[in-house]
Amino acid sequence: MSLASTTDLVKCIEVARFLGKDSDEVRRMTEEDDLPAVAIPGKTKNTLRIYLPDFHSWLIRAAPEESKLRSYPEFLKSFRAAQARPSKQTHN
Repeated sequence: MSLASTTDLVKCIEVARFLGKDSDEVRRMTEEDDLPAVAIPGKTKNTLRIYLPDFHSWLIRAAPEESKLRSYPEFLKSFRAAQARPSKQTHN
């Protein structure tokens, strides 16, 4: 088993961009919909980060009909493409 790299931990805004949601909605999903997240301690507050393999597993459970999400490499390719698109989001 390999250790997670820092590129596997992403900000809520990145997940929001992929899902087409607001980052506040993603934070709500971590609290109410069991979207797995980790709190990274900061100087004044914790910052939520989402581990991509866990996010992928959560998506499969949340939307089993989405066949494009089945393969992790395809999911990762789609996730990275979403990050390259211009964002309308303004929250972090």
